[in-house]
Amino acid sequence: MQLHTPKKDQNITTYLLDIKNLVDLLAVIGSPITQEEHIEVILDGLFEDYDNFITSVTSRLDPY
Repeated sequence: MQLHTPKKDQNITTYLLDIKNLVDLLAVIGSPITQEEHIEVILDGLFEDYDNFITSVTSRLDPY
């Protein structure tokens, strides 16, 4: 649940580190997520400032 509720008052570095820590914790307790899920969580929680980046990444023909 914490992966899908980003804190909007963070800078991008803190946001990415928090997600990485949660993903690592899930792996430690035996519930790892795939790389694709990890990327989706990051993109879903990015702020509006990153809409152009999200569009660019999600519209690629190659998988991210």
